[in-house]
Amino acid sequence: MNHTKGNPGSRKKKRPERMCVVCRERREKKDLLRIVITAEGIYALDPKGELQGRGSYVCADSACIRRGLDRHIFEKSFGKRVPEAFAEELLAEAEKHG
Repeated sequence: MNHTKGNPGSRKKKRPERMCVVCRERREKKDLLRIVITAEGIYALDPKGELQGRGSYVCADSACIRRGLDRHIFEKSFGKRVPEAFAEELLAEAEKHG
């Protein structure tokens, strides 16, 4: 007895989604940047999603990132001030991504 409905090959594959820590919108994972704070307390970009540590996602959009920096959202999320050099790196990555 077959309990599947329709053709299983016709189902649309679900793509992974994550929520932006700044604007709270759900987007496909590929449209977001992953930020990690390592065990050593260092901020890092994690393009492959493989780094250990606490991670958050942010839209790959410079306006959203600037809003997060201005409102100290990353600091609240990670409990540590964002270094200026990392803020610049994050904005540069958004420009490349986008």
